[in-house]
Amino acid sequence: MAKHTPGPWVTSATDDTVVIDATGREVAAIDGDYNDPDTWPQMEANARLIAAAPELLEAARAAYEWLDNLPIRPSGCTDRMLALYYAISNAEGRND
Repeated sequence: MAKHTPGPWVTSATDDTVVIDATGREVAAIDGDYNDPDTWPQMEANARLIAAAPELLEAARAAYEWLDNLPIRPSGCTDRMLALYYAISNAEGRND
C-alpha cells in the first residue's frame, strides 16, 4: 500500500515551512524567498497542504470505496470516481 512515512504530518512548531512526520522526521521543507515576507503566507500554505497529504489520501481512498459500493451511482459520479482514482494512483506512485 502506501510507502510514505507514517502520518499524521504537521508543520514544525519552530518553522511553519517545514513538515514533519509522526516520528519527528522532516518530510519536506518549502523553498522560497525567506527574505521577502510577502511570500511567507504562500510558503506556509504549501507546507500545510503537504502536511495534510496522508489524511487527504485516506479520505480519497474512503470516498472512492464508498462511491464504488453504491448500488446506483448518481449522475456525474463516474467522472468524480475517475478523478479520485487517478489522484490516489499518483499519490501511490502507480501513475496508471
